[in-house]
Order: sequence, then structure tokens, then C-alpha cells
Amino acid sequence: MKIVASSRVTFLILLGFCLAFGSSSQAHPDLKPFKSWLNHGGGLGLKNQRVAMLENHISAKSVSKLSLNWEFATESDVTATPAISDGVVYFPDWNGFMYAVEQETGNLIWKKNLLDLTSGFITFVPTNITKFYPKTMVSRSTPTIVGDMLVFGVYGPCAVVALCKASGALLWTKELDSHPYALISMSGTAFEGAYYIGTSSLEEGIDGIDCCIFQGAFYKLDVKTGDIIYKVPMLPDNAGQTGRYAGVAIWGSSPSIDVHRRRVFIATGNAYSTPPDIDACLENERNSSSPPFPDVCLPPDDHQESILAIDMASGNVTWSRQLGGYDTFSYVCAAVNPPDNCQAVNGPDYDFGMCPMLMKIATKSAREPAEKPWKEIAVAGQKSGFIWALDQDNGEVVWVTAAGPGGYIGGSSWGLTTDGQRVFTNMINNLKANFTLLPSSTVVQSGGWVAINATNGDILWSTADPFASTTNAPLTYANGVVFGGSVEPGNVVALDAKTGKVLWTYATPGSIYGGVSIADGCVFVPVGNSLIGVNNAPNNVKGKSVLSLCI
Repeated sequence: MKIVASSRVTFLILLGFCLAFGSSSQAHPDLKPFKSWLNHGGGLGLKNQRVAMLENHISAKSVSKLSLNWEFATESDVTATPAISDGVVYFPDWNGFMYAVEQETGNLIWKKNLLDLTSGFITFVPTNITKFYPKTMVSRSTPTIVGDMLVFGVYGPCAVVALCKASGALLWTKELDSHPYALISMSGTAFEGAYYIGTSSLEEGIDGIDCCIFQGAFYKLDVKTGDIIYKVPMLPDNAGQTGRYAGVAIWGSSPSIDVHRRRVFIATGNAYSTPPDIDACLENERNSSSPPFPDVCLPPDDHQESILAIDMASGNVTWSRQLGGYDTFSYVCAAVNPPDNCQAVNGPDYDFGMCPMLMKIATKSAREPAEKPWKEIAVAGQKSGFIWALDQDNGEVVWVTAAGPGGYIGGSSWGLTTDGQRVFTNMINNLKANFTLLPSSTVVQSGGWVAINATNGDILWSTADPFASTTNAPLTYANGVVFGGSVEPGNVVALDAKTGKVLWTYATPGSIYGGVSIADGCVFVPVGNSLIGVNNAPNNVKGKSVLSLCI
């Protein structure tokens, strides 16, 4: 761990100055009581619900009154949900900058170049990201606000960075994985002095290399220093050798935390490669008329495409539920002429592109006495188009719903939201497959959005994107309204949470890929997506701004 100071004493002085500066600014008597959006998950962000809990200006009746308050020009696309705290909005762009702007006016407070800021403090390997993107160090993650600090992951190299919230000064950095294509694409969650984050990689999309060795892992860091408290591997150790277990990234939304059970919840992606004996076992299963369930080929410490509950204190896996079958996939092996070392069958790439959302559901009516008339569930969407609800206690499946068509982008990805009774998901449909808008029989070939009864998994409504595009952005809920995003040419879409009716749309100057954040009657919109992803959809529209739309 590298601290930006000649000694730990100097670092503590720097941190103390940051805390003093931030605290004094927050105590100013003229400062308005702004609402907060502290990480990707919104508000406190612990349940990963993406809900503007205290919003009372925006409603189904008033949403059509939203209009442009300001547009802040960035250097490149913004695909992270903006964070909000004490009247300031924070976000990164794909040109390698982190910004702080005034919530009310959009005026710039500070702007920091991440490569310059961390020069000499992070071991940088140029191949990390430049094979795909023109810039060498960027973040696509919503910064997590922890007191007077911003903490966020870097999209290559695989590192976490902490800045002073008031000034943007660098406090500490921590490199988590030295693999040349390792990175962080998810946002972190902070709780009780710790920062929780998972690692990902671009290795599955790299041709011309002997793939693969990257292994996903989950980390708990000391939020004040960046020191690693524990690391939870997602696979059996491969000792850096190819032909063994690789992949299983943790890459979407932000970890959710159950403060009563003292557990943190995550979900994972596909395997990139598997050992020959596992491939042989899988081949036998494919040739069987009745494949075993659960999958006997899956060792207990292989957590690919799983939802996990992890003990917060120890890092021990309390339970892990693998969902959807074994899935070994790489983009290189999906090519017309794949390399010789590919597995026999390339899987469907049905990752979990989000961590679970935690919520409570009723289990009994008032006339049926029960020890506990409610159940706490962990809900996550998969790129397969399936939405899974698991019991937080033991990981048992409470319900599963096929909400729409799957795809290598999705399906459901990046984040759900809820009003407490319904689960809302995007349905990206990047393959333009037939998408039946249940419970109706209408069929479309675009993306859309789906509402599901949180108690039993029944589909309540499905709404197609009115612009017939894909709908990659995570959803956000506020006071009866669900906000989503359309990729081409770029629109924010507001839906009635009860009916799915489109209440309002707003044309944006680029694709909407990151979800919106909401505070004080305003919607903060990240604009643009011309860079992200391997084998990216060709119709994404570049943008260079963040919008504030207010009542």
C-alpha cells in the first residue's frame, strides 16, 4: 500500500487537514440540507436499491415538469451514476478525470487527472487499457463518499484510489491485482470504517495471448489507509498457470450489506477457462439425458455465476448459490477461428452484472399467524434475462423469473431498483431477440423494462423502449417513478411504477449507459458511451456532459 507522504505522520496530517476542511465547510450556517447519493446503490447505498428515499418533489404527476437546469461539459463519456453529497456532485469521465461540481449551479469546484494524480504511486502497465481505449487511466465507477473522502476503483490498473472530497487531493492508493488486464468496473460500498470492492478483467477479450490466468476476488480495505483486511478468492488458485481455473469477475453495481446478519452480498461472472478434468466432466453431463442437479462438476470453491453471502468480519463465505449452470466463456473463443486452447463448448456468457439488492417481503397474511410474517431476500438480475430472489438466511431460491431475452450484454445488468413491493429491472436485449412484453402477448425486438411482484416473482408489467433501442442503464426509483435510459440516440425515460406507462422522456446529447441519481427535485444524468466494453454495440453515441434536470 502506497501512501502519498514521506511518512505516515505526514499522511495523517494531510488526512486531518482534509477532514478539518471538509467538516468546516459542511458546518456553514448557510448550507442547505441537501439529500445524498453516496455510492452506486444510492442514499446510504447499503441495500443497493438505487432509491431516492427522501425525494418528494418528483412524482408521477410532476415528472413531466423536469427541465434542464444545467449541463456540465466533460472531456469524454460519463457512464457512472453521479454521487451527491453536501451540495456537490462527483463523477469520473472516460478521459481520465474526476470532477466535483456544484449541485445547484453546475459550476466546477475541482477537476483531477487520475494519471497525473497517481503518478509514482500505482504500478502502471501500459497494456492495461490502451488496447481498447485511447486513455491510460480512467474510472467508470461511482465514487463512494465516506465522510470527507471519495473512494473509487480504477478501470485499469486494478487499484483503489482515495481523494479528499473538498479539494481532490490524493490521500492513498492501493493496487489489488497486478495482472496486466485486471481492473475495477464496479463501485464500492463503505461501512463501519471498511470499503468493499471486487475485481474484474478484460483478459477474456484479448486475442494473441495464452488465455487465461486472471482470477476474480473480493476485498475488504481499511477505508482510512487502504490496507487490505482480507481477500476472498472466487476460484481455486491456479498458481498463475493457464489451462486451470480463470475468470469469475465481480464487476457490476455495488456490494450490498446486511447490517443485522453482518454479511456482505455479491454476485459473479462467468469462468474464462477451466481445467481439463472439469471440461471432461462437463462433456459427460452434456451427453447425459438427465444431467445432475446441482452440477457435480462444480467444486465448492468455484463461485462462477453465483450469488454469495460473505461474513463481514472474517471474509468467510457463509453461503454461495451457483445459478444457471456451468458457463466457461471468452470472446476470443467465440470468434470464427478460435485459438487451439479453447474449451470444447463456449458458454452463453450469462454473468451476474450486478450485486444483489436487499429487501423485505411479506410471507403471510394477517389472518395466518407466523413466527415471522416477512422474509428478507437478495435479488439479482442475470444477463440470461432471469431475475433471482434468494433467502438472505441460507441462499435458498425464493423465486426465479424469466423476465426477457438474454444476451452477452444482457438481459438484466448493472442494477435493479424497488418501491418496496415491486422489483424493477432493465432488459437490454442487445441481440434484438423477440421480447414478449408479459403479461401481454406483444412482442418487440428492442430493450425495455419489467416490473416483478417482489413477493412471488410474477411479472406485473413490461414496457418496451419507446425509441426501440437497448436499455443498458441501471434503474432508479423516486416517489412512484422509475427512471431508465435508452442508448440510441440517447434518452432518459420515466415510467409509472404502478403501471409501466411512459410518463416523460428527455433527449440527451449522447447514449445513456450509466443510471441517474436523484436529489432535491433534480435528476443527474451521465451522458455518453462510445468506448465501454469488448465487442461493443455499434450504435452507442458519444457524449461529453452531465445534465441536471430539475422540477
